[in-house]
Amino acid sequence: SPGSAVTVEPQKPAVSCPDTGHSDRGALVNTRTAAAMLGLEPKTLANWRSAGRGPAHVKYSGRHGPVRYEVDVLIAYRRAHTRGN
Repeated sequence: SPGSAVTVEPQKPAVSCPDTGHSDRGALVNTRTAAAMLGLEPKTLANWRSAGRGPAHVKYSGRHGPVRYEVDVLIAYRRAHTRGN
């Protein structure tokens, strides 16, 4: 109705991968893109998923359903596994 207040939730800041430039809160990417963001081969991520390792992922229905990774999860995973000298 006219004059009604609208509440807007604050958004978390966008994040981006320094190597690929991906920047979109909650954006989902496929295994090939996820692997590129982590500097890995897609098969490595597939092997990790089978072994219950690696970054969290979204698996859609069916045995051969698509797998997606959230960009911000990948960035956090990379940062958590970056070692300094």
